[in-house]
Amino acid sequence: MKRPRGKTVLCLIAPLLLAACVSQSVKGEMAKEYYNLGNAYYEIREYDRAIAYYNLAISQDPELLGAHYNLSLAFIKEGREEEAERVLLRLLERDPENVSILQLLAYVYYQSGSAAKAIETLTKVLVLSPKDVDALHNMAIIYWESGQMQDASRAFAELLGIVPADGSELYTETLFNYGRLLMQTGEEQKAAEELERYLVWHEQDLEAQRLLARAYTALEQYDRALEALDRILELDGSLGDVWFEKAVILLTQIEDPVQGLAALREALERGFADQERIESLVEDPDLIDKSDVQDILEDYGRAAVGDERS
Repeated sequence: MKRPRGKTVLCLIAPLLLAACVSQSVKGEMAKEYYNLGNAYYEIREYDRAIAYYNLAISQDPELLGAHYNLSLAFIKEGREEEAERVLLRLLERDPENVSILQLLAYVYYQSGSAAKAIETLTKVLVLSPKDVDALHNMAIIYWESGQMQDASRAFAELLGIVPADGSELYTETLFNYGRLLMQTGEEQKAAEELERYLVWHEQDLEAQRLLARAYTALEQYDRALEALDRILELDGSLGDVWFEKAVILLTQIEDPVQGLAALREALERGFADQERIESLVEDPDLIDKSDVQDILEDYGRAAVGDERS
């Protein structure tokens, strides 16, 4: 299962490669040949042909457990989760404590829409292997997608207590995802801490910088929010919405009309046209230099509807 990264739903994919999950000698040259052909077709993503050859290998040698396991992977790739589940359950009858099989079965349950079964299966993995980072990671993601935010937060925190803080992909992506989750649950201070740790390793990540700016804005730490926004603009000065966020802080909180009005002009120059946010700025009781703001908006054809000059 793969860590999530994206603007919409999170996704999981099978974590394992084609290696057999149980050590087993190959019986018969024909079974071995079919097995290798199945692997070759799997590698080039011809999964239907891979399935055919894995089945031929199994017909020659039913004890070739690697063929069973890889057959389940090919079924998953073809979207045939029920068949994959049957294969994996048969494998578990032979080896009920095999964490690789359990991990893959959890993925199948997830793909089939059964988050509860996926969590139950991953819990078995963690009983057998309490520090299994893949299981913890996947559990956190499934909890998150299922709306079980406290459980997801606990799993992310536990994972960060195990994964070395070495800048690895799993470590940094866990920091990022944990920060996103904490923003969703209104824990902005903790979110800012996790995002700051993430940005030590990925300072050019615009999405993380945006989240950090929002966290500091919510915490009313406006100087730090502006620092995050400025880092974004150093990387990409064409982002009109970021210029607008900067203008809002400067014109309503920091009370710096020179920089605030300049930032507003930059936002509009770069095509910022969110009328709802523009109207919200004009109606903000803390807005300074409202008349100048309205003049700039009119210059760019963005005047808020219904505004009256003071």
